[in-house]
Amino acid sequence: MIFHQAIRKRKSEILVDYCYQSCPTRAPVRNVTDKFGTVIETIGEENVYSIHEARPELPPLVHRETHYLPPGSSINFTCPK
Repeated sequence: MIFHQAIRKRKSEILVDYCYQSCPTRAPVRNVTDKFGTVIETIGEENVYSIHEARPELPPLVHRETHYLPPGSSINFTCPK
């Protein structure tokens, strides 16, 4: 119980690092057509999908780990491959 109280009193920590991949560009405008090629909908926003399209695939979940160390300890993190 004492360990949990110590964690609750800790200040929030923020880790900042540089991105190694460029940010995605803005999604192009796309047209949703029926089987005859007639435009049913025009979509020009990111993360907006039509009910006439297949359901988009979700990105993989981010793997997260929490490590608790005694004060004064050190730890090395490496990026997963």
